Amino acid sequence: MDSGSMWAYRLDGPMHYSRFESDRPDFETVAEGNVILEFLAGGICGSDIARCIDGGTQNRPGPTGLSLHEIVGRVAASNSDLKVGERVVGWVGKSLGLKQFSETEAEALAPMHPDMDEVAAIPLQPLACVLHGLSRLPEDMSGMSVAVIGLGPVGLLYGA
Repeated sequence: MDSGSMWAYRLDGPMHYSRFESDRPDFETVAEGNVILEFLAGGICGSDIARCIDGGTQNRPGPTGLSLHEIVGRVAASNSDLKVGERVVGWVGKSLGLKQFSETEAEALAPMHPDMDEVAAIPLQPLACVLHGLSRLPEDMSGMSVAVIGLGPVGLLYGA
């Protein structure tokens, strides 16, 4: 992969993004357990909305690529079990996914079925969060009370 620039978006203010050119990550020095993803599709999570509305002014990470972590990408470089060229779905750490190439932890990603449409795969990421959360609960919850606070998409998945 050649070095040079890549596209990225910066949150400049409330509900306003600007496209700019940024340096590409170094494809030769990917941290252990990480991959560099080429952006194919992404989704805005409920946790991103407040940042979009307040323009990133509330002590959040720097503005480069903010407000997107739900991603479908193609592995462009890997220092993990994921293979270069493989399409994956998952999340990019620190919500820094709104750029052409993002480095993130491979354990936050899962390979996609080769026939699956990239845009249709985006809802798999919040479902994966729900399944991960459920896997942390005790196996036997008989007699326990449970509350799901909020019935957005993730809350509805928990309630199903």
